[in-house]
Amino acid sequence: MKNYLKAVTLILLSLTVMAFVGPTKVKFLSADWSAAQQKAKAEKKLYFVDFDASYCASCRNMDASTYQDPALASFMENNVVALRLDVQDFEGAMWSQNYEVEALPTMLIFNQDGKLVKRIVGYKSAKDLMAAFSEVLPKKDIKTETVKPVEQKLTSPQPIVDDEKPALKPVTANAALTNKTPSSAGLYELNVKRFASNGFSIQIGVYNSYDFMLEQAEKLSDKFPSQKILMHVDEIGGQRTFKLLIGNFYDKIQASEFKESLRKSGFDGILKDLSVLR
Repeated sequence: MKNYLKAVTLILLSLTVMAFVGPTKVKFLSADWSAAQQKAKAEKKLYFVDFDASYCASCRNMDASTYQDPALASFMENNVVALRLDVQDFEGAMWSQNYEVEALPTMLIFNQDGKLVKRIVGYKSAKDLMAAFSEVLPKKDIKTETVKPVEQKLTSPQPIVDDEKPALKPVTANAALTNKTPSSAGLYELNVKRFASNGFSIQIGVYNSYDFMLEQAEKLSDKFPSQKILMHVDEIGGQRTFKLLIGNFYDKIQASEFKESLRKSGFDGILKDLSVLR
C-alpha cells in the first residue's frame, strides 16, 4: 500500500509540474486576429497562429520545451508576429472553424500578405518550427535585430481568403437562402424569418461574414434537405456575428443522435439549447 501511495504521489507531482509551466520565452501577442496580422504586415514579418486549449497535453509540452528555446524565441522576436488562440474562447472557436482546425496543437503560418503558406499539426520541437519558418521566409528577409513594433489600430477580425478556401460570395443557388443581412439580433430560419427559440439544435460554426455563413448553410442544406437550417444573429463587442445551426429537436437525446449522424457525414458541431438564443 505504501508503494502504491508513493507511486500515486509521484504521478500527481509530475502532472502538477506539467500543468504549471512558467511564461514561455517565445512571446505571444496580446491582440485580436486582425490587429496581429496588421502588425505582421507593417513590420514585414510572418504571422504565426497557435491554436491551443487547456486540455491539450501536447500544447503544454511545447510550452515546457519548444517555446522555451532561446534560439527560437530570438528568431521569432525578429521575424514573426505570434498569436495564441484558445479554441474554447469565442475568437479561437470562430477562427479554428474557419480554418478547419481538427486537432491540437495546430499552427498556421501566413506570409506578409496574409496568405496561408504552411499548416503544422501536432507537437513540434524548436528545430521543427525553425525549419518551417525558414521554408517560407526568404533568406534575404530574415532579420537578426529586433524590429521596433509599429502601432496599429485594433480592428474586428475578418475572415482571410486564401488558396485553401474559395473567395467569399453571396449564395444564390438555393432560393430559400437570401444574401440580405438581418437587421436585428435573434434566432432565424434561413429564409430570414423569426424562428421560435424552443428545443435543441446543433451549432456548426460562428462567423462574422454573412456571405461565408451562407456558403456553409448551402452545403448543409444540400446534404440534409429534410433538416431546418437556422442561424442566430448576435452582436459581440460591436461586431455582428452569425451562428449556423442545423435541426430542431424536441430533446437532447434526439439532438445527440443527429449530431452523431453529422459526424459520420464529415461535419461537426456543438449541441445547443435554443431557449438561450434569443
